[in-house]
Amino acid sequence: MDFNALNKNLETIIQQKSMLADMDYSDETYDDAEEKLHEFEDDFLENYGEYLEDILEDLYEQHSPTLDVLSPIAYIARNYSPLEETEAGQQYSFKPQDAVQFEVQKAPKMDARLVFIPNPVRLLLVLDKKEVSELWRLSEDKQPK
Repeated sequence: MDFNALNKNLETIIQQKSMLADMDYSDETYDDAEEKLHEFEDDFLENYGEYLEDILEDLYEQHSPTLDVLSPIAYIARNYSPLEETEAGQQYSFKPQDAVQFEVQKAPKMDARLVFIPNPVRLLLVLDKKEVSELWRLSEDKQPK
């Protein structure tokens, strides 16, 4: 598996979603841009879906065994904002409400959200819109360069 490509494909989806978020539905190019996003998502799932589903299943088993794992695409936030450019690549922020809801067995009353972010690819858990912890990241030998 090409882990650099996984990172790049995730970032492409994020950029396409951000572009769509900035467009008005009446824009004549909106439908084409939305179709392109769906193509990127389909390719992403075809190439990395099984790998990411295995990771998600392990995390759900640890933190919320009664919930069903969603498609890996669901864990990409609705919108991201670019932050700084680092040695690892463009860093992004997101609004917790744009991430998928999750239930943490040990903290059932907290608003918990899961989200993938790139550079490096990792899965973050956000609790009550402020406490962020990294649940998973590509191992060091599989980091994008």
